[in-house]
Amino acid sequence: MKLNHYALLLLVSALLLPILPSMAATPVPKVTGSLPVTSASYPFGAADHTPRPQDLKQMGYVEEEFLIQRLSQYLQLPETGSRDHTGGQCSIHNTLLIRRPIRREKFSGNVAVEMLNPSNRFDLNIGWALSYREFVRKGDAWVGITAKPIAVAALRWMLACRILS
Repeated sequence: MKLNHYALLLLVSALLLPILPSMAATPVPKVTGSLPVTSASYPFGAADHTPRPQDLKQMGYVEEEFLIQRLSQYLQLPETGSRDHTGGQCSIHNTLLIRRPIRREKFSGNVAVEMLNPSNRFDLNIGWALSYREFVRKGDAWVGITAKPIAVAALRWMLACRILS
């Protein structure tokens, strides 16, 4: 599925702009999305599937989910008393949940980025839950990022369910 320019702008501003000075040696992540939504397959933490469902369309907003995959370097620390260390590359996966105004002219230009809270062993978008009225009133976009391995394990399980259904 094609990544629309508006969502790509939000993605770049949310993830890449803070690290531009170091990007020369950093490969660009692979972005997949926005992911299709069906009655059986929807974003983890989707606004309309929460205990208090929200109708984003009625608010003039849209929700999109993207997968980001990138290679990262790692260093394995040596055992006590040894100076030898090993390292290599590993693949890192994150998800982005983007909520933004449907109409471009309603967008304020502000993007609130929230590292999603995995306290319950899955992503919680607490910042959105507490501040969505203000975001919508001002026309701000919101980006939730999966940041902890425990949440990634839950997302892998959900992704497997999506592929199998």
